[in-house]
Amino acid sequence: MLATTYFKPSHWTLVLMLLTAPFVGVAQTKPSFILKLGPVISFSNQKDETLDTRFGQSIYTAGSLLRLHLTGAANLQLTEKMSFQPEAGFWGGGYREVWKESGGGDRSTEIYKIRITYFRASALGKLCVKDLDDMRFFALAGPYAQLALFGKAITTYREGGQSETEKETVTFGNGKNDFMSRFDWGFSLGGGVEKPFPFGTVTADLRYSLGLRDLAESGDGLFSESAFRFNSIQVSLGFKLPKR
Repeated sequence: MLATTYFKPSHWTLVLMLLTAPFVGVAQTKPSFILKLGPVISFSNQKDETLDTRFGQSIYTAGSLLRLHLTGAANLQLTEKMSFQPEAGFWGGGYREVWKESGGGDRSTEIYKIRITYFRASALGKLCVKDLDDMRFFALAGPYAQLALFGKAITTYREGGQSETEKETVTFGNGKNDFMSRFDWGFSLGGGVEKPFPFGTVTADLRYSLGLRDLAESGDGLFSESAFRFNSIQVSLGFKLPKR
């Protein structure tokens, strides 16, 4: 596990330079730049479970949240089929969970949501798998690291026709003495297609991101798994800027 719990902006600049530098010298052409926007389905690794209690039954359901991302990428062509694509941008993460309690004729529901905005940097390898007329299909994979900028926790209680909502700011640290770790990292895998038009090249891709860092300690009633991690599914629609 990484000992560092947060990076300063200067650290992120250094990381991107180190990731990109080995590939710049072998790039065949000048890099092309891509702007991307799209939805993110973010969820945790927690599992649904049902617990029998003295007073009835407790049902836990793990859910997802729909967020957005805004990302910039530079594509460095290494060979005819392969390229290196570092990315950086703002990323919406989080998760949703529902607790339903029943017993003694009473029923209650607690809906818990966490919305976190990250700054994410990725280092992706990109491989062309098929050229079809003027469309190019590709696969991509690589690690990512992200830093939580801010977050909000929203809890809604429902019982007997009454509803109450509480909001609090998420506190970040090392995930032990604080609510959740600020720093996260993982691995992304996906694929997509790009097609040129008279006004420029449009790209679209779908990827799955697997979180690999434990973000919080278990055993406090919120997390049923020994490791609490974020995963996500991302859809991106992008525009490749014309080279100068």
